[in-house]
This record gives sequence, structure tokens and C-alpha cells, in this order.
Amino acid sequence: DRYIREFIEALTLCPYARRTRESGMLHRVVVLEAGGAPQTPGFEAAVAALAIAIEGAQIRLSEVRLGLTPATISPFVIARIGAGQARRWFLTAEGFGAAEAQRIGLTHETASDDAAADAVIANWLAHLGAAAPSAVADAKALVRDVAGRPVSDALRHETAARIAARRASAEGREGIAAFFDKRKPAWTA
Repeated sequence: DRYIREFIEALTLCPYARRTRESGMLHRVVVLEAGGAPQTPGFEAAVAALAIAIEGAQIRLSEVRLGLTPATISPFVIARIGAGQARRWFLTAEGFGAAEAQRIGLTHETASDDAAADAVIANWLAHLGAAAPSAVADAKALVRDVAGRPVSDALRHETAARIAARRASAEGREGIAAFFDKRKPAWTA
């Protein structure tokens, strides 16, 4: 019991675990570039909102090789790649490359080298910079809250209330006004 308590406390203080919690709770969009390290933990890609892998990257969910289970990362990885893919990679701890990471949905893009990855990330950041910051945070929450739920009257009511709240918000009003005035919204200035 003492060992498990100490391990849980260590995970709580661990930068990766802290980043895991924050990526789902903060308004930031976490972008990951996998490729510089000989082995990239797959869990980092699972918690990133946008992830790119460079050809030659090796990604591994290696906990079982260490006598552990991927318990802490499992909700994030399973949400990202599904139970079937998670089962394979959790059990075998095989390494896989950039193309496979994209194929299974762990990453969004594959780049040939650092320069190509930088160009993709710059494009993502340009698009993020054009988006209203609170709307981006609400969109992250929307995906988290709606994913996996069946379409129902309650869900339709909830999503209608969300868009109504965004339209009434200062950002929503500014964005709509900027669209009709054919100008850029204030948050891009």
C-alpha cells in the first residue's frame, strides 16, 4: 500500500501527468511534434490536441515492458485510438512509426522532416490565431463532453444552448459583426 501511495504521489508531481491533466482542462491547445527522440511515448500524442510525427519517429506504449500497465494514460489513448488499437499496442508494446501513428489516429499528420513539420505546425498556429480564444476552449470542451454520447433530445438541447451562449458572448457578437462588416475580428489584431 505504501509503495502504491508513493507511486501515485509521484505521478501527481510528474510533469507528464500534470500536462495530461492540464491538456484536458486548460484553454490551451497542446501541439506535439514527435520525432526528435529515439522513442516518443505514445501518451504524449494522445493528450495533444494536434499531433504530428516525423518520418523515422518511433512511438511506443511501453509500460508492459517495464512490468507496469498503461493505467494512467489509458483514458487518453483509448479515447484517441479506440479500444481495439489500444489493446494491440498496450499488450505488445511494439514500436511503430509515423505512418502507423497517423493511420490509427494517434497523430493527425506525418512530415518528412523537421522543416516540413514546422511548416504544418505554423499553418495550425496561423489557423488557431484566427480563432476566438474562448471559442477554441469551448470547442475543446464540446468534443470532450459530446464524444461517445448518443444523439438524443437532451444532447440536441444541450448543443443548441451552447451555440446560443456563444452567439450571445462578446466573442460571438464580435465575430458575427466582423463577418458582416467584412473586417477581421478584434482577437486577430
